[in-house]
Amino acid sequence: MNLGTMKTALRRMAGVDATDPLVDWINAAMTEFCEAYDWPFLETIGTANTVALNEQLVLPTNFMKLRKARVVAQGATSYFGAALRYIPQIQSEEEEPKSNALVFGEPYQYTLVGTDFMILYPVPNLVYTIRLDYEKFPVDLVADVDVPDIPSKYHYTLVEGAAVRALQAESEEDRAQVARSIFEDSIDRHITKLGGNRQAGEFHQTRDVMGYGS
Repeated sequence: MNLGTMKTALRRMAGVDATDPLVDWINAAMTEFCEAYDWPFLETIGTANTVALNEQLVLPTNFMKLRKARVVAQGATSYFGAALRYIPQIQSEEEEPKSNALVFGEPYQYTLVGTDFMILYPVPNLVYTIRLDYEKFPVDLVADVDVPDIPSKYHYTLVEGAAVRALQAESEEDRAQVARSIFEDSIDRHITKLGGNRQAGEFHQTRDVMGYGS
């Protein structure tokens, strides 16, 4: 389905019209769908080059969640280095030397700052190529010919998720709740087909993550 087809389906499903923010609702549903599970079709590999004497490494624009990072080249010299160690930013600040002098060299650890960039340590002394294994985030749909960057079998589920928002906007809370159940059940069904699970129970159920109920 392309965006135009999804908009038509949403209008019929929720009883809204073309003047409503259909595109916003569909993109919001896609965001929720993508964040609901570690979908294998969102996994990708990219590279980014450090800037000498700069601790920040800019992440790809479609970056959502990092799986692994490692140095794979120093200038024109390629090699397969060890995976960089992740540490939280506060821990990084505590572990780094307290002096004002910066430490330069080949990075061996990083901390993430949002989804825009990571901070490397030591500060790269040269240009290094970092390989990034990460989950991408599909770009928002804009034109009617745009097609979601996820498998086509999941496209209608996005329409179901958009219907939740459309019905809420129309103050049809009962229908919105039904639509919410349909949307979340569809996500659960897709996860089950992939052999995954949600910690416990179904997507829309309260999960006893800490095991207090056992």
